[in-house]
Amino acid sequence: MVRRAADGHVVVPEMERNRVEAAVGGSLRVWTPEELGVRKGGRRDRTEWCRRLLRRLDIGRVVTTPDTAAGIVRALVRAGFRVDLSERAAACERACKTEAELRGLRESQRAAADAMRRAAFIIADSAIDRSGRLVHEKRMLTPARLRRAIRTVLLDHDCLAPEVIAAGGAESADPHHPGEAEYRAGTPIVVDIFPRHAGHGYCGDLTRTFCRGPAPRALRDMVRAVRAAQREALSMVCPGVRGDEVHRRVCALFRERGYVTDVRSRPPSGFIHGTGHGVGLEIHEAPRIAPGGGVLEEGHVVTIEPGLYYPGTGGVRIEDTVEITRDGNRLLAPCSRRWEFR
Repeated sequence: MVRRAADGHVVVPEMERNRVEAAVGGSLRVWTPEELGVRKGGRRDRTEWCRRLLRRLDIGRVVTTPDTAAGIVRALVRAGFRVDLSERAAACERACKTEAELRGLRESQRAAADAMRRAAFIIADSAIDRSGRLVHEKRMLTPARLRRAIRTVLLDHDCLAPEVIAAGGAESADPHHPGEAEYRAGTPIVVDIFPRHAGHGYCGDLTRTFCRGPAPRALRDMVRAVRAAQREALSMVCPGVRGDEVHRRVCALFRERGYVTDVRSRPPSGFIHGTGHGVGLEIHEAPRIAPGGGVLEEGHVVTIEPGLYYPGTGGVRIEDTVEITRDGNRLLAPCSRRWEFR
């Protein structure tokens, strides 16, 4: 895709042309490789698509983002084009969602909330055997079983989730560990559900931390701190506030409560990720609520997901996705924060 001040152009395979033209509604001129003179052997070569389109439009200089494929940039430079890099998002207008986009995002978030309720029920309904393991319906409760139950609910909402985090115990101290070990009583279970709707493609993102059986004091204190951090962040998120300001305040709150972050330790510990990120057609997109995060605007949709991770205790993360409104923010979908099931 190429944008100029007055118009925009996109190249797609011939078989996708009608669908794309209907989707963009005249806002972009749709080209095919054949129209641009790309020979049969190069019809899947996006580098050739770029060269041909730029020449057709008589463009000699382009600005793109640092994550553009190096092969495409190199080929354009060799062909005589000037390529400059910009930190500004190539499709920054995607950050502010239309009402139609918000409806899609709410639908996916409601699916995530329903799936999370199912996960919470299964954990709460599980029994504890003599060795402290969780048993549900006479079988050991494992991350694989919990993920299958979550995905079943999501499918009923026409949503897909190839990845679901359901990590318990020591595995929960790694924010992105999918979870493999059997669950045990008195330890955290971090469940992170981020579905994509199979129809419109918009995502949801929701995390809760659970514990079956009495939680140890260290875990209770971590949950209190993370809850407080999320409340503080949500109270700040509104148009005109910078994402990095929200993140700094969350970091300060954790320090005030005595939670030290050490990113150099192996494994790292403390608050070791950003406070939030944008959600849309991708699960991670602009804007960022993290170091370097810019000004938040009405129409942005972001997660608020503070967390603490300590190898000896496990991890705690609480995440909700909100839309930024004129005077604050609003949850895309409510979901219970009950976490301890005795």
